[in-house]
Amino acid sequence: MDEVKIVLLVGTDRPNSQTVVVAERLHEAFVHAGACHVALYNVTDFGQDFYSPDAYTDKPLAFQHFNDAVLAADLIVVVTPEYNATLPAPLARVLNLLQYPASFEGKKYSIVSVSAGPWGGARVHDQLKQVLHHLHAQLDDTVNLKIGNVTDAVKNNTPYAQQAEALIAYAALPSNG
Repeated sequence: MDEVKIVLLVGTDRPNSQTVVVAERLHEAFVHAGACHVALYNVTDFGQDFYSPDAYTDKPLAFQHFNDAVLAADLIVVVTPEYNATLPAPLARVLNLLQYPASFEGKKYSIVSVSAGPWGGARVHDQLKQVLHHLHAQLDDTVNLKIGNVTDAVKNNTPYAQQAEALIAYAALPSNG
């Protein structure tokens, strides 16, 4: 299998977020599995210019680098919490600023949603899935992941090796785009 390119995006800017821990552990699982190049990004990497109205026409350099990585990726994995039954605002901003349609159309995406409650961010998962479908991204529900009771999952050091291997295999498949 050729090395695939995977981009992991943490969709929250909340300090001390369990979502970041999950993304870091998933990143470690990708590295351990091998056969892929994985880059971990957080919405906090994009700086304050990311929130400027000018960012629509003059993308901040850090965001441009991220968008380039998305364009080159075989798979984009979005790791997001559910805040008040919806997407975190910084994640929605990322989706709005990514180059359209090239960052979405025919691109493989996977959703990893987390929540403090037992449902694993089902509402944010479904909303993000709907948005990505509308943008013509390629999704496969068999590799999406909903992590409920995320505090316990982090405390218990839940392994993600099996999910990483499934995502690498999905990334290696031919795109429908």
